[in-house]
Amino acid sequence: MAKKKAATRSAKDETDEERMLRLEMEALAAEERQRTQAELARVALRQKQMREQEYAHINSMKIHNQWRKIMRLAKVEDLHKQVEILSQNHEREVDRKDALVQLLDRDLEEAEEQHQAALRAHLLVVDSLLDLQAARLAGLEAQYNADLRELQDEFAKSVQRTSQASVAEHAQAAPLSVRQYCLQ
Repeated sequence: MAKKKAATRSAKDETDEERMLRLEMEALAAEERQRTQAELARVALRQKQMREQEYAHINSMKIHNQWRKIMRLAKVEDLHKQVEILSQNHEREVDRKDALVQLLDRDLEEAEEQHQAALRAHLLVVDSLLDLQAARLAGLEAQYNADLRELQDEFAKSVQRTSQASVAEHAQAAPLSVRQYCLQ
């Protein structure tokens, strides 16, 4: 209190210049205090802002991680459904193709049976044609042999007739020729 009284007492003793100077000094000191407080408040706000940004970043990361987990779970569930659908489609395709293979196998067996039946029928026809050709050939050979014998018989008769005629002619011609030979 004593200082206050001394300060107020001295304030009364001051001149206008001193008072103006003192007021200016007090104003400057107040302004400096305000600046300092404002700077401290700004630093405090800056620190709070930095902390909030850190918290926001950390919380954002947490939210993103949680969101990723949720999305992963949803995607996994979706993928499981797709795999199940694909598995069912695959099973249907396999069943369809198995049925098709069985159908083609039956068709192949039927075709093989038809081929064997056609081959047997063809071989029977070929055998009958071979038998027919052999019989025809035997008939032609018998006809040929009969014709050959007939021709040989005719030729033999013709040769015999010709030789008889030749002998007879020679016999008639021989006396003339001997006579003619003798006469010359």
